[in-house]
Amino acid sequence: MLLTVIQKLLMYGHLGILIEFWFTGFFSLYQKNWKMTGHTYLPMVFVYGMTALVLEAVSEALPWPFYFKALVYLPVIYGAEALSGAAIKIATGLLQKTFGGHGGGIVPWDYGSSRWTPFGLINFKYAPAWLLVALAFDPISGMMRNVVNYLAKVQ
Repeated sequence: MLLTVIQKLLMYGHLGILIEFWFTGFFSLYQKNWKMTGHTYLPMVFVYGMTALVLEAVSEALPWPFYFKALVYLPVIYGAEALSGAAIKIATGLLQKTFGGHGGGIVPWDYGSSRWTPFGLINFKYAPAWLLVALAFDPISGMMRNVVNYLAKVQ
């Protein structure tokens, strides 16, 4: 059971990293960066993984069609982004205070300059993209379940 949760956490986390990498790469193209540079942040593996596990629990609790569930997933995604951003901000601030270095006490995805952001932790401008992710979650979670079942049989 614990192995299954860890497998899901890591698979969801890496899928989230991949999606973010593609999204930022295409966004850089939109900004006329012809290198199409994509980027992400290492802690996001765990943020995406944990968020997806919470979304799985929400999905199991709601006997609705996926398009209605997506409307519930969206605030869960934003809540996870805000909570994880605050936790990263606090943790990196403490690490910087204790060990020195740079980059502490900030959120890697700081949205402070946008008018669409409360507290610089989330940005409502990305709601359409997050809604697409929310709409895709149930099919993705079904595929993930199949992969985990297959891995259990192989072991």
